[in-house]
Amino acid sequence: MHINRTIKVTLVLSAVLTGASISVFSADAKPPNNNGARQAAQAAQRQQRQMMAQERRQQQQQMQQQRREQQQQMAQQRRQEFRQQHPARAEVLGRDNHLNNMINQDRGDLNGHYNQLKSEDASIRRQEQRDAAMNGGHLTRGEYNQLNREENGLGRQISRDNYGAGNAQFQQNHPWRSEVLGRDANLNNQINQDRGDLNGHYGQLKSEDRSIQLQEQRDAAMNGGHLTRGEYNQLNREENGLSRQISRDNYGAGNAQFQQNHPYRSEVLGRDANLNNQINQDKGDLNGHYGQLKSEDRSIQLQEQRDAAMNGGHLTRGEYNQLNREENGLSRQISRDNYGAGDAAFQAAHPRRSQVLGQDASLNNQINADKGHLSGQYGQLKREDRSIQVQEQRDAARNGGYLTQQQQQHLDNEETALQNQINMDNK
Repeated sequence: MHINRTIKVTLVLSAVLTGASISVFSADAKPPNNNGARQAAQAAQRQQRQMMAQERRQQQQQMQQQRREQQQQMAQQRRQEFRQQHPARAEVLGRDNHLNNMINQDRGDLNGHYNQLKSEDASIRRQEQRDAAMNGGHLTRGEYNQLNREENGLGRQISRDNYGAGNAQFQQNHPWRSEVLGRDANLNNQINQDRGDLNGHYGQLKSEDRSIQLQEQRDAAMNGGHLTRGEYNQLNREENGLSRQISRDNYGAGNAQFQQNHPYRSEVLGRDANLNNQINQDKGDLNGHYGQLKSEDRSIQLQEQRDAAMNGGHLTRGEYNQLNREENGLSRQISRDNYGAGDAAFQAAHPRRSQVLGQDASLNNQINADKGHLSGQYGQLKREDRSIQVQEQRDAARNGGYLTQQQQQHLDNEETALQNQINMDNK
């Protein structure tokens, strides 16, 4: 007897008293499909996790902002206390900071004496520290007067060496020197501004500019502080030559002739300049790889020069493609290493590392910005900051790229100590 294994039965039971009916469907009916509901639940869970991560990031950012504000308030309070307790030291250090800023701002107008003036300024700071250390943190009246005399002398020397457009007396007494030194300052500034667009010749151009400065000093020294007509003409010819060389080497966006003649090189060098600027701007957010990235960028520049030199100043299609691949790789590496505030994916995946690295970047920027205010401790503070960066990398490497709560707490304590030291040294 053949028995059909699939028996479809439909029973309809009528309840006379209630009028209700019950249907029992076929035994082989498939259960309802729940994939859609499961996917919706998973999507909701993901969204909830993302919202929670976003809330944690916002809370961390708020806490960091509050911490920074508290630290700034504490630093301001300490500075006020220092001024009240050490008025003589506060005045000397304030003047020294002003002189240091003046030297830095007028670097191109100091008749080649920038390093000498920086050395004299550093000598004054060291003397102030030694004097204070010998008197329980204070300055005697005699020490205060001596330091003031030294600062007055440094101020006068800066004014004498500053041959910029604002020095009317020098321009009147030395019109040829004023013109030569003014042009040289402009050329020096142009070289510094276009550093990333000079086809790798930055160092050479700086050396030539320095040579012109030295020649001007020697010529003036041999003629009682003046230039002869022949010396003036010779220096002008040298500055004209340097200006032409800067224009030839400057392959930036403004050089239309170069772009037209060398489209491959123009594109490669333009991208390289952007990458170089990005590395410099993100120096504090590159997970300690700043030096490595600069080296790789420099390697691309050198390779471009070698390729162009072998082809009469041009790039072949293959060389252009290879350099583009190398720049793409460098760009990806910068993005991977850039753990700054804008990297939301890294913050979500590594909230502890993100907080530590963000605080470290803030400390590093603070040290750089306050370089002239750190009581001569700039180098030491930079080393301590670098030590924290290295420790963070080692800790993360031991845990598959993550930090444990204990490691984060330890790094937070080190960063807090570094912040306190910056505040104490920032007079």
